[in-house]
Order: sequence, then structure tokens, then C-alpha cells
Amino acid sequence: MNPLIAGRTHLSQDVGSLAGVDGSALAEVRLAPRLLARLALNEVRASADGVAPGAELFVRAADAFEHGDVLGESPRHYLERVALAAGLPISVARAGLRDIAGSMRDIRRINERDFPAATVVPGGRVELTPAGRVFASVVAMGKHQEPNEVWLRALSLGYSVLVRPGLRDPFTARRLAGALLGAGMPKHKVTLLPGDEGMARMLVREADRSVMFGPEEKVSSWRALRNVQVHGDGRSKVFIDHEPSAGELEFLAESVAGKAGVRCDCASVILTTGDPAALADSLAELLAERRAEVVTSDAAQVPVVPARAAERLRVRYAELGAGMTDHSSPGYGGGPLLELPDGSFAVRPVVLSTSDPSHPAVGTEMDYPFVTVARWRPVDGVVPLTRSLFLTFLAEDEGLLAAAAADPTVGEVIAGAAPPWARHFWLPEPPLTRLLMAEKRILTFEAPA
Repeated sequence: MNPLIAGRTHLSQDVGSLAGVDGSALAEVRLAPRLLARLALNEVRASADGVAPGAELFVRAADAFEHGDVLGESPRHYLERVALAAGLPISVARAGLRDIAGSMRDIRRINERDFPAATVVPGGRVELTPAGRVFASVVAMGKHQEPNEVWLRALSLGYSVLVRPGLRDPFTARRLAGALLGAGMPKHKVTLLPGDEGMARMLVREADRSVMFGPEEKVSSWRALRNVQVHGDGRSKVFIDHEPSAGELEFLAESVAGKAGVRCDCASVILTTGDPAALADSLAELLAERRAEVVTSDAAQVPVVPARAAERLRVRYAELGAGMTDHSSPGYGGGPLLELPDGSFAVRPVVLSTSDPSHPAVGTEMDYPFVTVARWRPVDGVVPLTRSLFLTFLAEDEGLLAAAAADPTVGEVIAGAAPPWARHFWLPEPPLTRLLMAEKRILTFEAPA
């Protein structure tokens, strides 16, 4: 896998090997040194024309991405490499493939939803126009394919894009680039630059608009910049003020471990007015039913790590569990990590509980299905609900819901039992609009007589 600059493959001498969770060799990844990345950025900026490709091109690319052989790779081989590299169950990778292809096919309607037509008033109009010409996408860490959808949206609006793919999954960006170029995308529109963090930071600094995905310690310094959208730790939460029904308990389990529990919008905290230990017991029992299999098995439901990472995770879980009640490990009979026949380790869901919502482990986000259940009391107010990418509200307290929705550290509020990845299609995504587009006034005056 080589850097791809404006449709041209460049051979780099900086070579790294990418191994699967089972220890198998998956790819040689040639990294773009900073000088090459700088030259690529200059070339992309010089050729950036702001012309938006037609929606039909994205439809053709979606068909190739989902069903075709792209750059000599079949869909099955692509999915196996993603699963083994990221430790992602292949069924989740397959769903990600379908979701991205679906978004590409629907790109026109999605853009019409998020970027409404001009507001016309006497004397002129106000319209949304792209806020720049060059867009950078940087994935510092991540297992899921979905981050690639943001740069696809930028591309559909006329941006020229530079993509620094995630080091665990460079395959999705490569397959997308191949499908787009094969469908007729102008070559200068797409550049793919695997590389180190210094190179990635340079891209973010120099691009007109950028998006960053990664752990909080890697992305937090960029949050103050208006031209950079940051996706760090989600710390998504669920608030429930009653004993859950069987259906609600199933929903809570899906919120924690759906999509293998690797997404930043998977719940990492459940706040309850009831007994947190009782809720955690019921939840742990349900989550223990998730199948632990090698990631290339269609039956797999939980993520997997290589043997070298398993011991570090054991230590981390022991640290997080200090002063908490562990409701999962006793049922597993040896902890959440399970060695699989291929030598990798399945990471089964972990449920901890505490009566103290301020315990330092509450709100900790892992790349695996992990949740803390804590008690909420009216005296605690809205504070335990804040600092959350998604807050799901299973309660009737409209005042508390309004206070949470008004807090600037809460990204979105979901009232009802629906996971964050289940969206109403016609609801726009304001953060993406603010990142990619700018309002522009067009004034009209009568010509002087």
C-alpha cells in the first residue's frame, strides 16, 4: 500500500508492516514522509477547482466499492483484512461497507438535507457555499469504517481531499479512492497519505477545513479551532429513572455493545435512579451472551486484540475496577479476555457499578464494550449527564432533559430507546454544515438610470 497523490502512486522507502490480530501479515504500508506530504499538499491546493462531482459518479463508485473488485481486491478479501487488522467482527465490517455505499448512493439527498437552498429576500439572498477548497481527514485511532464518510461528503461538495487513514484500517480509504477514481473522479481530487502524527498535524494545520478522529489526548488541542472538527472520546451516556423493561434492557445492551462496542457513540455510562448493582447484574448477564469468535467468523459479536495487547488490557481493567463492583468477570470465570483458536483474544463486554457518579472510572471510554453503571440522585443535578457526545434519555423529567440539552458539552440528546447510530434521515447534521459550508450574502441593486 503506497501513498496516492492526485491519482499517482508514489513509492516510499519508509515501510511498515501491518499485522492482523492473529499475527498474520496483512499488508506493507509505505508511509509518506513529511516532505512528500508537503509537496502533495501544494499540488492539491494548486489544482483545487471547487467543482463538485455529479451524484451519479458517487452511485457508480458505491456499486464498485460494495460489490466489485477494486485495485485487485474482492469485497470478501477487503472485509477479511479490515476485520483482522482492526479486530472488528466481519459482520460489523460488512455492515460498515453497506452503510458507506448507501450514503454514497444517497449523497444528493443527504446534501440537500444538510445544506438547504438559498434564502431569497427582497434585495438579495443568503446561500451556503463551500468554506474552502482543500479538506484534510486524519484518523489517529479507530476501528470502524464510518470516519471515511466525512471526507466523502467534503468531496461531494467540491473540496479536494487529503486523507491520512487510520493505521489499523488503511484499507477502507484505499478501496474508496480506487472506486472513486475508477468511476471517473478527477485524479487531483483524491490524495491518500499514510504517515506519522507529525505529517498528519501538518495536513490539519494547512488545509482549509479538517476533521480529526482519535483519543482525547491526541485531538484535544485542536478543539478550539473553528476550521477543525474533532471527534475524540465520546463518553456517550444513558439516563434512566425507572426499572427497565425486558425490551429496555435489550436496548441498553445494544447501546453498549452494538457494532461490537467499538464506536465512540456506544454507551460508556448508564446513570440510574435505582440500584446500580441490580441493573448492572442484569445487563452483564445479557451482554455475556455475545458470541466470542475469531473475527472472520460471521458468528463473532465482540472485538478482538492480538496477544501482545491482551495483557495490557488486563492491567487496565484491573485499574478501572478498583473501588467498583465487577459484574462481568465472575460470569466469565477468568475475566473478559478469552483466548481464541487463532491466538487472538476476544474482548468480552465489561460492566462495572458504583453508587458514586464522580468515581474516576465513570465516563472512561475504551475501544471495546465497557460501561459503568452509577447512581444518580436529584441532588446531583445535570452535571453527571454532561460531557457526552450522545445522551440517551429514558425518563419523563422534561426539566432535566432541557437542562442537559442546553449544556454545551452535550452533543446530541436522544429521547427514547434508540441507539445513536439510528438516525431520522431528514434531521440535518449542523456540526457538518458549520464545518464545510459558510453563509454568503448575494446583494442585488437596481442599475442607476
